Amino acid sequence: AVKKVAAAMAGRAVVLKVNTQEHPDVASRFGVRAIPNFVVLRDGRVVSQRPGLVGADEMRRWLEHAEAA
Repeated sequence: AVKKVAAAMAGRAVVLKVNTQEHPDVASRFGVRAIPNFVVLRDGRVVSQRPGLVGADEMRRWLEHAEAA
């Protein structure tokens, strides 16, 4: 789902995956307590965060909503 959304949002957003076992500092920085966990950043600040499994279409809609906010 992440690759599909990354392709759909190309040029509008950077979509990536982070392995929190390899980068626990990133998980700590964003308060990640559940995997998967999705975070939208704007200018280095969290504007939206969502834990739990999300399908590609729902993820894309969530990102578009966060983008518009």
